Amino acid sequence: MNKGYKKTSVWLSIVVLLTLLVSACSSNGNAGKQEGQSGESPAATGTSTQEAPSETASGESLEPVTLKWLVPKTFNMNKADEVFAAINKITQEKINATIDFTLVELGEYDQKVSMMLAANESFDIAFTSNWINPYIPNVAKGAYAALDDILEKYAPQTIAGTNAAVWDAIKVDGKIYATPIQQIYARQFGLMFKKELLDKYKFDYTNVKKLEDLEPYLQQIKENEPDLFPIEGVGSNIWENGLNYFGFDALVGTRTPGAVKSFGDLKAVNQYESQEFKDYVELMRSWYQKGYIQKDAATTTTNYRSQGKYAIVTDPVTKPGGDVEFSSSQAGGIPYVAHGMGDRPLTTGSIQASMNAINKNSQHPERALMFIDLLNSDPEILNLVVFGLEGLSYTKSADGKVTQKMDGAYDGVYNFFVGNVFNTFYTEGQPDGMWEETAKINMEAKPSVALGFVFNSDPVSNELAKAQAVIDQYLKALASGSVDVDKVLPEFIQKLKNAGSEAIIAELQKQLDAWAAKK
Repeated sequence: MNKGYKKTSVWLSIVVLLTLLVSACSSNGNAGKQEGQSGESPAATGTSTQEAPSETASGESLEPVTLKWLVPKTFNMNKADEVFAAINKITQEKINATIDFTLVELGEYDQKVSMMLAANESFDIAFTSNWINPYIPNVAKGAYAALDDILEKYAPQTIAGTNAAVWDAIKVDGKIYATPIQQIYARQFGLMFKKELLDKYKFDYTNVKKLEDLEPYLQQIKENEPDLFPIEGVGSNIWENGLNYFGFDALVGTRTPGAVKSFGDLKAVNQYESQEFKDYVELMRSWYQKGYIQKDAATTTTNYRSQGKYAIVTDPVTKPGGDVEFSSSQAGGIPYVAHGMGDRPLTTGSIQASMNAINKNSQHPERALMFIDLLNSDPEILNLVVFGLEGLSYTKSADGKVTQKMDGAYDGVYNFFVGNVFNTFYTEGQPDGMWEETAKINMEAKPSVALGFVFNSDPVSNELAKAQAVIDQYLKALASGSVDVDKVLPEFIQKLKNAGSEAIIAELQKQLDAWAAKK
C-alpha cells in the first residue's frame, strides 16, 4: 500500500476479509478512520445537464450518455455529491458522459454484483479481481464484454502505459474482458531492517544477496540486543512471502502444492518436495537453535511488529516507498529500511488483483471504456475520486503533498479500485519519485512462464482440502525452525501424498499442457 494508501488499520481489517491479497497494492490516503459507520451506499450523478453532442479527438460525434459505475466503498462519504458533481463536469466536457457513482460497501460487493448480473440489472463498469467479484468465474458466466475490438480506439492511453505482457495475464481463451489497474505488478520479496540498528552496528544490508548472508548480523543482534528478536520468523511468513525469492510462481495457492519455476519451463512441481524448501527449513532450524528466531514462533499471536521487537521483518512486496509505508502503518512510526531480494516476475495473480470490467449488457461499452481510459490517464479525475475536493476532504502542502481530513465528508476510495495509482497525489511522508520508479519496474519486468494461466481447482477440490489440512498441521512448525527437519519433513511430504498432492500436481500439469497448446 503505497502512495494514496489509507490507514493500515483499515486495510488490515479488509485483508482479514479478503485473505488473498498481500499487498494488494496501493490504497487511498495516508491517514484515516476505521471503516465507515454509515450503512448507506448512496448513488450520485452530480450535475446532469449536458450540452449538444461533443466529439472525440478523431471528430466522432458523442451523444450524451449516463454510465453506472459500481464503486467499492470502505469509508464515509457524507458529501460525496459535491465530489461527484465536480467529476461529472469534467467527464461531460471530455466524453459527454455523466457518471452514476453507485457506492457499494466492500463487504457486500461480491453479493451485490452477483445479484445484479443474475437479474440482468443495468450497470456499466465494475471492479473485478482474483479476490473479490472474481474475474475468471464471471467471464465464464458471460458477465463481461470482450474488449479486444475496441481497446485500441477507446483506451489508447491505457494501452500505452501498460507493459504489453500484462494483457496476457488478463486474457481468457484468447480474449480480453477487463482492463488492468496499474499498481505494483512485479512483486519482490524483501526484508525490512530497523534503521537505528543498521546505523548502530554499521551493517551494510546492500550486500545481502541471500538469507544466509544475514547470519553475522543476526548473531550481533542476539549478543547485544537482549530485548529484541533478531528476525521475524513467525509461522511460515518467510516461505509464503518469499516464493519469488525461491524462484517459484505458485499457481494453485501460496500455501498449496502446485508451482512452476517463474523463469523455467512449465513443469509442475510440489514446492514442498523441492530442494529449495528443504534448504530453507534447515536454515530456519539452524537459526531457531541459535536463538535468532523466537521460541514461540510457530504459535504466537502477539503483534511484535508494532512494538518494534524485530531487528528484521519480512516484506512480501518490496517496492519504492514501501519502507516509509511500513514504518508508519505497521511499526508505530519506527524507521525501517527496505531491501529487496530475488526475482520480480510478472505473475497472473498480481495483475488480476486490480481490474475494471464492462458489463456485457452495457448499452455504451465504448463510452464506458473511454471513461476507464480517463481513470488511467487523467490525474484530475482520478484524484477527485480517490481524495475528493481540496478543502472539503484534504489539504495540500506547499510541496503538493496531501493530508486527508478523514472527517466523514469524503474519506475517499482506495486508488487500486479506481485507476492507474501512479497518477494519484503523493501523501505526506511518501518519497518523491516513488510512483515513477514503480511504473518503471512494471514496464521492465519479465513475465513468468505461466503468465496468463489460471488453475481450475474443481477436479481436485477434495485433494486440495485434505492437503490444506496437512499444511495447517505442519508448515508453521517446519518453516519457523521449531521442529527436527530430518524427522518431520519426510513425514510432512508423505502425509501430503496421502492427501492427494500427486493428483494435484498431475492435474496442474494437465491444465498447463492444455493452456500451452492453445497459446
